[in-house]
Amino acid sequence: MSQLVDTARNAYLRIRGFLKPPLVLLGHTAIVWSVAFLPDGKEVISGSEDGSARRWRVEDGCEVVVLEGHTGRVRSLAFSPDSARFVSGSTDKTVIVWSTTTGERLLGPLIGHTNTVWCACFSPNGDKIASCDGNHIRIWNSQSGDLVIRPIRTSAIPLAWTPDGQQLFAGCADGSIKRFALSTGSILVTWKAHTSIVHSIAVSPNGKFVASASLDKTVRLWDMKTSTQIGPTLQCDDKVLSVAISPAGSHLVSGADDGKIRIWSLKGMSPLVLLGHTGRVRSVAFLPDGKEVISGGEDGSARRWRVEDGCELGRAIREKGPVVAVASSDGNWIATGGEENNTITIWTAATRDKVVILEGHTDHVWSLAFSPDSASVVSGSKDKTVIVWSTTTGECLLGRLRGHTGPIWCACFSPNGDKIASCDSVDIRIWNSQSGDQVVLRRIASPSFVTWTPDHELIVGCKNGSIKRFSSSIVSLLATRSAHTDWVCSIAVSPNGKFMASASCDKTIRLWNMMTFTQIGPTLQCHVEVWSIAISPAGDHLVSGGRGGRVRIWSLKGMISRALLVDMPATSDAMAGANDSSSSSTLIMVSSSVG
Repeated sequence: MSQLVDTARNAYLRIRGFLKPPLVLLGHTAIVWSVAFLPDGKEVISGSEDGSARRWRVEDGCEVVVLEGHTGRVRSLAFSPDSARFVSGSTDKTVIVWSTTTGERLLGPLIGHTNTVWCACFSPNGDKIASCDGNHIRIWNSQSGDLVIRPIRTSAIPLAWTPDGQQLFAGCADGSIKRFALSTGSILVTWKAHTSIVHSIAVSPNGKFVASASLDKTVRLWDMKTSTQIGPTLQCDDKVLSVAISPAGSHLVSGADDGKIRIWSLKGMSPLVLLGHTGRVRSVAFLPDGKEVISGGEDGSARRWRVEDGCELGRAIREKGPVVAVASSDGNWIATGGEENNTITIWTAATRDKVVILEGHTDHVWSLAFSPDSASVVSGSKDKTVIVWSTTTGECLLGRLRGHTGPIWCACFSPNGDKIASCDSVDIRIWNSQSGDQVVLRRIASPSFVTWTPDHELIVGCKNGSIKRFSSSIVSLLATRSAHTDWVCSIAVSPNGKFMASASCDKTIRLWNMMTFTQIGPTLQCHVEVWSIAISPAGDHLVSGGRGGRVRIWSLKGMISRALLVDMPATSDAMAGANDSSSSSTLIMVSSSVG
């Protein structure tokens, strides 16, 4: 009856002009646990709890052959490299090799496992089969069925061969991944990859990286040579049960417990890592055209990098103390600050000649930001004051603005330049940028960073890992969420105001939808505390800096939906010239003795 209903429904849908409905293949009498395409894509193999494996024709769903031999559920299916055979693993603790064309049992059942066979797969040249039951891995000769080496004791669930067939990856119940040498069965390397069971592993066709999927709702990529994570952690909404890498290595597909299949583009997943600083990178910023990045480090240097390839441009500017803040403008100056006299020095970008020294703070400068018209710059200091300076003359235009009871973590102009927001670890203050009058005072729990949105709202990062969104007056708390597990060190809002990025001492960067205040895209893992981030003018790149002296440039294409990248403000002609070697770039950097 059910087949008759399916036939009638499909005929009705075709008559009504709807898309061709899926073929419903009827034959199994219990849950289907495993499916796989033949390499030519014309047929499908399925394995079921009813103990059978069946082969189906894709074109019309016709059942080609039924393969019966297991006395328990079929939990695993995999083809030989030449597609002439396939291997199955079952809850009956056995492994069987079948003929793909006739359905004949060629080998087995292979006996020895003491539990359900969770995975069984051919080696790349087809001469061996690896299988595991959660207690042991067994390697069989695929022709004779003899064990090749003694069983390897480990809590493996999924298995994956390296392309050369000499090594085997095993995902384990404790969240670790192990790599074994097949000649001896010895462990070559093991590492903690997930916080729950590793349920699936895939090795890239070129053998350079591995993908793992876990019940902790994540997919992670690993460098084959170093066993270190590459790129961000891919977050899913539910337990991830399977993962596969495309033949070109450009895409990854995952399947989860919620029924969702996700296809991930792997392009841009791994950031450019810029090496040059020998100490912590305290601050980063994009130049106005988005083609270059500037960074300031505790090694006393400020460096300029090309976004396209990560190449360092020109010689580094050297200071006596750590460079702890950088800011870029519309294309005129570079500024740095030294630890000895708490000053800010302005230089010409083209010639690196010293232009003017800004003096006024009595302690280290921790924050810098330009006004929208680049005519002035605001600085926040450990001396608990805020000062506004003339960019061209170095004159103190406003300040020292007093009222904060602790060091100024952050100070920045509003989008139209009429206000300045600043924060210490106790409160946020809004100042009139012309008169210096305090407009608003708002006490909140441990603010660590503050920035404006294009529509004049305030985003505040806190030491407890939360992010808060306030109205422009800071009277109304519009939204709050727990974003990180440690101090929020930096926040960057996209130029179109549709998304933002947050960086934390928890060693991650996260992207957020401004409208819904929910995370978008994967969590970007950095392995060190991240102290500064910036988003490019086009919104398509992100730069980060932190401990370890490394600057990272991330491509956001593929992580951010196209809808969130539209309506970016046009870059002005003045800004567009910043990348021309004949023009100069505005950059302010501050150095300090802070550790």
